[in-house]
Amino acid sequence: MSDHEDEQTLLEKVEKLQTSLVGYATQDGGGLEIADFMRLREEIINDGRVKGKIPDIIRKYRDGRQFWQFIKHKFPTYRERREYIWQEIRPLIDYLEAQDRSPGVQLITEALVNFDSQHVHNAWQKALDRRVRDPEGAITAARMLLRSKTNS
Repeated sequence: MSDHEDEQTLLEKVEKLQTSLVGYATQDGGGLEIADFMRLREEIINDGRVKGKIPDIIRKYRDGRQFWQFIKHKFPTYRERREYIWQEIRPLIDYLEAQDRSPGVQLITEALVNFDSQHVHNAWQKALDRRVRDPEGAITAARMLLRSKTNS
């Protein structure tokens, strides 16, 4: 099994990075190697589905060493550090879990990734963002996206 097989979805990647941050913060050796941490962080940051939802502790600290320099002075106990990390990343995980529960979202998102067009990704994200506050608008946006792809 490769090192990356346990991080197939964006949610799994975020959870793995969270576990690594806890490892760095508690000095338990559970932190990822620097290169793996940086790769995982970059994949999360560059994923358009979570643009604007990435917590500061992922955006600001490029590797475990930088994070350690921050966290060791912010909280004196391991418990406080763990709770802080979980609290900071929880909104992103909640968002991704909600995406996974919505019917068809994962299947359609994966299909659209193959088009590799920023326009397609932006239009799909617009539809997803409207699901809760404007369901009819979300359906219209998704239909327009599908029509534009079938007419291409």
